[in-house]
Amino acid sequence: MTAALVPCLLPLACGLASADVARCGAGDPPTAQHIRLVRVAPIDGNPLAESHAGRACLRTDRKGGNPYIYFDVSRQWLKGHGYEPFRVEATIEYLDEGTGHMAVQYDSMGSSVEANFREVTWSGTGSGLWRTITVALDGVEFRNGQQGQADLRVAAPDTGADLRLASIALRVMAASDVPPTTAALTERRPPKPDEVPIAMDSALVQPLSGLTEAERMALDGLRGRLTAIGVAQQGAGGRKRATAIATIVVGRWRSGMAARYPRTAAAIRRLERERSAFRRRDGYVLVVERARPALVCAVSLEAPGAVYAMSDLHVRALRRGDAGVLVLPRTPSVERPALDRRELYLNIGYGLRRPRITVEDWSISDWRRYIDRLILARYNTWSFYLWGDCAMLHPLAASNRALNRRLHATLREAIRYSHRRGMRVGLQFTPTMVPIEIWKANPAIQAKLEYSYPGTVCPSREETWRWMREVQELEISWFAECDFFSLWYYDVGGCFCEVCRNGDRQLAVLLRQAETFALLVRKANPRAVFQVMAWAIWRYERMHGYAIRDRFIASLRRWFAGRRIALEVADGIYVDPGTTPVFDVVRRERLPAKAFLYQTNIETGQPLPIVQTRYMARWVREATRAGATSAFLMRMEAGTKRSDDVVAGCYLWAPDTARGDAILCCARQFTGDSRAAASAWLALSLMDDFAWFGRAGGAADAGRGARIADLCERAAKASPSALRTDLEWLLTAGRAYAVLGKAVDARDDEDEAGIAALDSSFAAVMRQSPLYRAQVGDAPYWRDLFRTALVRYFYSGWSTYHF
Repeated sequence: MTAALVPCLLPLACGLASADVARCGAGDPPTAQHIRLVRVAPIDGNPLAESHAGRACLRTDRKGGNPYIYFDVSRQWLKGHGYEPFRVEATIEYLDEGTGHMAVQYDSMGSSVEANFREVTWSGTGSGLWRTITVALDGVEFRNGQQGQADLRVAAPDTGADLRLASIALRVMAASDVPPTTAALTERRPPKPDEVPIAMDSALVQPLSGLTEAERMALDGLRGRLTAIGVAQQGAGGRKRATAIATIVVGRWRSGMAARYPRTAAAIRRLERERSAFRRRDGYVLVVERARPALVCAVSLEAPGAVYAMSDLHVRALRRGDAGVLVLPRTPSVERPALDRRELYLNIGYGLRRPRITVEDWSISDWRRYIDRLILARYNTWSFYLWGDCAMLHPLAASNRALNRRLHATLREAIRYSHRRGMRVGLQFTPTMVPIEIWKANPAIQAKLEYSYPGTVCPSREETWRWMREVQELEISWFAECDFFSLWYYDVGGCFCEVCRNGDRQLAVLLRQAETFALLVRKANPRAVFQVMAWAIWRYERMHGYAIRDRFIASLRRWFAGRRIALEVADGIYVDPGTTPVFDVVRRERLPAKAFLYQTNIETGQPLPIVQTRYMARWVREATRAGATSAFLMRMEAGTKRSDDVVAGCYLWAPDTARGDAILCCARQFTGDSRAAASAWLALSLMDDFAWFGRAGGAADAGRGARIADLCERAAKASPSALRTDLEWLLTAGRAYAVLGKAVDARDDEDEAGIAALDSSFAAVMRQSPLYRAQVGDAPYWRDLFRTALVRYFYSGWSTYHF
């Protein structure tokens, strides 16, 4: 919007000298009263200090990529005037050199990008004099919503010229006298699904004949769960005790069983009428044939469905008081997934290592436990990406050689275990990434990137292709047992010099990569599917003014169809403003489409569970509406995002899942006790709100942090002893949230000393944890994690800063 201006040529100090004014002025030394300059270096907001026309000033530096001057306003000063929303007058003294539009962009009420950069503009008059103007800022929040935790910025003229600013002063003209209402937090009690508890002091589990290995392993897991919650097991030919015995029938349905299990037969007929083959494949029914004596059927049409049926029973088996129960739907339930492939994608990078939390140092036992948990959450696929020098078996790749070989060997064993459990596995790879040794020795092939990364080469140079093929053929051959191979284009091709910005050239390079590496995959594993990741063609089409998506997808379809190689296309479901993903083109070409769910950037990720029901509920629905039949969710911190994995699995199975039900499923799976699950449910619900809304949204503070910690302690203590040892991640997460609650309060008061002390407290909590302790000290990303990632994000809320 255009500002209402109050032009003035008088010295600024004449009317703005009171204590109610926040002021920052250029000079030597500069002045700063309740407002300070924020340098967002090296680009965006790093102004130059100089003297011009007799005045000290700050100048934007467009040539250096710095068209803004950022400021942070004291929260203590602001809060002394009342509560948001505030109405503030900003008085700016600047050199009036042209007639272009300038702007103040400020953090207003709300969490969107638009709200964080609400704008008022004015035009210069070209007088060549120092000019003072006053603009009105309505709906001010000033909660550090901009880069560098700034509250507002002054933008250079839209003519491309620089802005010279001598001073800025703020005065609060109006404020609310009522504290802001907090976010609508989740309900305080777990939902009560329409379920019936089946009491079972002991259980007779009757598997149907002809179980596959995956079904037998799921059955072993179910029996282990029953033992953990204190339910005795009855043998088919053994003597039964005079107790509450539940008979549980599991496996694949046979038509001859209809007379014995009529309610189950009716439910199975509903599943058989399902048109989608993958829903019949993975679907199952849960039926209480009778309550006394208890007879339960958890059966399917095909083996994968039988595995998920037993996994569902596993989660529903709980201890209630001193007895065991199965909490089952009161009426026969037909379960079938919304998505064909429900995938967890692990991004592995040594520069982002967090031992025990990321997977680089996992043993095969760790991998088996992780894969078992994915099955319980009803995933049927996982994939992995090896960043840079952790992906290199090439003989010239000397960096991290021992770690590379160990990781590769363990991953291959994990793939084989996954196949035993009935899961598909995929390798995600980028052809234009080669060992750093090759990259350094061949400067002519180094890519000129917007996001520079060592080891990335330009595919427009013919000599590059030798190295790309050599490196990736070794990787593909090593992981030949994978079920699919997914090609990612680094910055959509691997270079953005003037040659590679040409649309036709980009199209040719993208197609050549897909064709070249599809043939290498077919050589290694003729049965494997080839997946092409279209991320982020839409971004570079907009940036560089070309359109290639239609030709790209159509050419892929023709080439792969001509060679009878199975092809899938993946893309992000949410994209840059003003752009769209490629799903409409993929549907038109009748190709299977997969949606990429991207909760948080790996470079700014963090190890704590954040649950993310709102993210999953929105974007999985969007994916299915866009025509995606599969979806995959990226994860780096696999060791501690256990709750997030389960909740995401619920939405991948059923996008319309109520958030309370998704969290309840998670709480039950990990605690195995109805009372413990109630405490865990509330702890995870509060974490979900705390992370999503943050303090700015009224959901994060010291009180809520302390409450989360207490509930996590209660959940762990109430869980069966056999399951309690595996809840250490939840206990430490609760204690971490308690510290973060205090820290976001301290940030709201801009209490730097308090935040520094809490940083030490947070480190102490981490050091007490076998899982988290490697995150402190000199561990990568630890040094700034607390201040720059955790405190900032939990203050503002993930709904604002999920990247």
